[in-house]
Amino acid sequence: MRAVVFLSDGLGNQMFQYALYASLKDQGYNVTVNKGILKNNFQHNGYELDQVFDIYIDSNFFDLFLMQSIRYFIVWKPNSIVKKLFKLLRITLITDTTKNNIEKLKKYNIVYFRGYFQSIDYFHNLNNIHKIFCFKEEKISNQSKEILTLIKQNNAISIHIRRGDYLSENNKSLFGGICTTEYYQQAIEIMCSKVNNPYFFIFSNDIEWCKKNIQLPHSYYVNCNKGKDSWQDMFLMSKCKHNIIANSTFSWWGAYLNENPQKIVISPSKLTNRGDSPDLFPDSWIKL
Repeated sequence: MRAVVFLSDGLGNQMFQYALYASLKDQGYNVTVNKGILKNNFQHNGYELDQVFDIYIDSNFFDLFLMQSIRYFIVWKPNSIVKKLFKLLRITLITDTTKNNIEKLKKYNIVYFRGYFQSIDYFHNLNNIHKIFCFKEEKISNQSKEILTLIKQNNAISIHIRRGDYLSENNKSLFGGICTTEYYQQAIEIMCSKVNNPYFFIFSNDIEWCKKNIQLPHSYYVNCNKGKDSWQDMFLMSKCKHNIIANSTFSWWGAYLNENPQKIVISPSKLTNRGDSPDLFPDSWIKL
């Protein structure tokens, strides 16, 4: 049996997908990871794991072609003879995020994973997740280094407020109405009740909106990391003592990689309005 995990979307999702790959490899499966989908990804920053974590991979374009062919026939030609041929050859595509996917592997010759797999259950066996996703502090900018110094000197709490692409007509129904202004104000009140002398660091793709709409005590607005440097925001979030995250895998990883044993993490109760990824948020996090 051979498995291939395909990477897609932004940095946070690529990390979930790569964690699935690393977990399968750790369990002894014959598995590779493929970044071919990201070649024409213009919505985000393309493949980022190399720049951020020095993870370099190649792509087998035959696997990419075969996976896309299977996907086409499953979605558009479900009754075709080609789909039956894939079944006969014991080649399958797994796109959902149910927990029992891993157990399906032994039934097939080739298994393609094309999805988000946003659950700790997919990599709970990995003891080295912090080593896999180890930020290269020497790569951050001088301005980020100054912010890091300020973070270390205070009871730093990160707040991630994602607007921008979440406000588009295509995304509003999927992501909208979850992390509202009321959500952030309630989260801030909880943090202020639990943390002495809190100092808030606000990360957003709409800092001006945050300044006008979110009432904060001591605060610093991080507005220096754009485009290919956006990963530095995730790094800085992970260095804060506590975290308030958005319905975003980007700040999820910022909070998850926070190694403060006493950390307080406040999250929304769901990632999207679709009801997927029910196991995304750890039990220890405060969900609003």
